[in-house]
Amino acid sequence: MSDYGKVEFIAILEPLRFGGIPETLLPTIAFLIPLVLVAGFAVFPAIHAYVEGVAREARAELEEKRS
Repeated sequence: MSDYGKVEFIAILEPLRFGGIPETLLPTIAFLIPLVLVAGFAVFPAIHAYVEGVAREARAELEEKRS
């Protein structure tokens, strides 16, 4: 084992922001938040319409069973 030389390495610790988010991740988060919000506003009406249709069918079935 003593025949081998020393292996040196440098550990660079990245500064953390907001209690744990790496500083280099902030631009990605800043990009994704508006993207998710815009996508949510674009997709939400379709999802809401589908769920509303399922809820109407369920209400109709419950009304039939009550009658």
